[in-house]
Amino acid sequence: MEAGDPRLLALDWILHRDGMQLVSDDVNLYQRFVLAVFAYSLDSFAWYSCGKLGENFTVNIEEDVEKFPENVCPVWNPYINRTETFGVWLSSTPECTWFGITCSDDGVVKGIELMYNDLIGQIPHELFALDFLTYLALPGNCLYGTIPPEIGNLRHLLSLEIHSNGLSSSIPSEIYELDQLQLLNLAEQYGVERKCTKSNGAIVNIYFKMGGTRGFEVNFGLTGKLDSRIKEWRSMKGLHLFENSLTGSIAPEIASMRYLTFLQIGDNYIEGSLPNEITSLRGLRYLRIEDNFIYSTLPENFGDMDDLEILMVNGNSMYGPVPESLFSLKKLEVIRLDETLSADPPWIEVSDEGFTGSISTEIGQLKNLKWLLLHSNPLSGTVPTELGMCEKLEMVRLHRTNIYGTMPREVCMLRDKNLYDESGSRGILYADCSNNNRTNEPFLKCDCCTDCCDHTSQVCVADD
Repeated sequence: MEAGDPRLLALDWILHRDGMQLVSDDVNLYQRFVLAVFAYSLDSFAWYSCGKLGENFTVNIEEDVEKFPENVCPVWNPYINRTETFGVWLSSTPECTWFGITCSDDGVVKGIELMYNDLIGQIPHELFALDFLTYLALPGNCLYGTIPPEIGNLRHLLSLEIHSNGLSSSIPSEIYELDQLQLLNLAEQYGVERKCTKSNGAIVNIYFKMGGTRGFEVNFGLTGKLDSRIKEWRSMKGLHLFENSLTGSIAPEIASMRYLTFLQIGDNYIEGSLPNEITSLRGLRYLRIEDNFIYSTLPENFGDMDDLEILMVNGNSMYGPVPESLFSLKKLEVIRLDETLSADPPWIEVSDEGFTGSISTEIGQLKNLKWLLLHSNPLSGTVPTELGMCEKLEMVRLHRTNIYGTMPREVCMLRDKNLYDESGSRGILYADCSNNNRTNEPFLKCDCCTDCCDHTSQVCVADD
């Protein structure tokens, strides 16, 4: 080991500078050592003062941590409307009092929660020797490198949140062994340009692999597949893997995840079809598979998912009719079936691409609907008057389709409700209502639309 190795630094601290001076047979000695390794592995000052360094006070990890007033720091907790006091990391206070650490009544570390604390570096495998850890939350930091395979040791883990970092390489297969997991959030590992400053002044940018410490190769996040092993996650409620580089297809074994409530796997390289088995997830609230390579229809029995609130399949090569049962899902707030007609390479392009059919008159049942985005599809027919019954609508996009006729008065009346907003954040109503450059008549007459597109040229006024 080199002189600056985190393990040596942790051992030296335990032996010579830790005021608690635990004896060799103390049951807490090993977990205290593991936490010290974790602290020395990640170059950051902020979390040694509970993430709230004062303007005129700095902490030197090696020398000055003991100078922090009484080795504790106050943190305002808005949820309970009072200030809480925590121990400073690597101080002589019990590790169970350290900021972000939760322990059981008998002093065993059960949880670590250090969110958005500018932690810089690679997750040490020693961390996963905390056998009784039930939750680990490290999102919004500057972590890079891989997820150590030793994560499979955490057989009691219920929640793992390390999203919005700069991790890369393959998700370790051992993660499927965590059969107690209820929440897994590894999302947003690419496209995040977060910069953190190391103690020596060097800048780490997680937009690049290894934070840019070994060159400037763009980081494309985690790789892996949602294969048949997902059946091991029988307790899973939230699976968030969007903005990574996952491949393969969604395995039919997803039906084993019967408690799944949130499935967010958009912006990956997932292909294949949407398995019919997904409709057995009756408690699913969020289904977000947007911006992948999926080539599929929507299952006819889509309406079986009674609790569905968010449906986003846009940016894929979807095709076929929109299932009538979709309009029976009364909790739906967002429907995004858009951008399936003219997907750009490398997305698949086929002659039957895009959703077909017309907007069902049953859409009036969707009283909670806020977003209806159907543009860039070969949908046809007219706009049903029943759409005006969806009084919570904030955004409707029907342009670049074959929907024709006249926008119903009932829909235009929604412009006096949520379909109007001066800020521009909502109140969007798009249709092919520009004068057609061939016929000089609009394809869909609309006096209340916020933007009009030419059905032939597909140019919208807002694009000019």
